[in-house]
Parts: sequence; structure tokens; C-alpha cells
Amino acid sequence: MPGRWFKKKFPIKTRLDKIFDASILVKDGSIKIIKTLAAHPQIRNQDIPGFMDRYIPKSVCKNIAIRGNRFFVAHTKELFDDMIALAKKGVTIYTSGARLKND
Repeated sequence: MPGRWFKKKFPIKTRLDKIFDASILVKDGSIKIIKTLAAHPQIRNQDIPGFMDRYIPKSVCKNIAIRGNRFFVAHTKELFDDMIALAKKGVTIYTSGARLKND
């Protein structure tokens, strides 16, 4: 199953190991404390447009601009499948600046 593979084998470490307490606002207005992971600082080292242009066929996903705002239009299942196959080869949106690998 792809989700399980991501947690253990994804080539780049995207989450810190420490579990944090976070306050959330519940619909009824109360505040609840939950346990959560935080994004690893290295995930700022990413090149999504470059990755898409280099590795994803235009028939699966393309970059468009509307009023100066950039968007991707994608066939999601095909994009997901392509990205998993690439990640298994160590190819991700993360640049060489994201050096810390998963254990």
C-alpha cells in the first residue's frame, strides 16, 4: 500500500521525529490539545515546477497560469502513481538541499 511505503521509505525526511502538542479550535468554540508531527525544515528545498517539467508527462499534469497565478491541472491517479514510482528511484520534488534521508 503506497501510504505505508511513504511513512517508512520515502527518500527524504519530511517530518521531525518529535511529537508536539498543538492547540486546535473545535467547531463548538472549545480548544483541544492534539499530538502532531511538524514539517522538517529541509522540505523548503523543493522545486515543484522543475520536477513536473522534467519528470511528469504533460498528458498527466500541466502547469497553467490564470491572472498571473500558477496552477497544476492533473489526472490525480496517474500523477500519484508516477510520483510513487519516481520516489522509489529517489526522484522527488525535493532538491539536493534536502539531504537528510529517512532511516
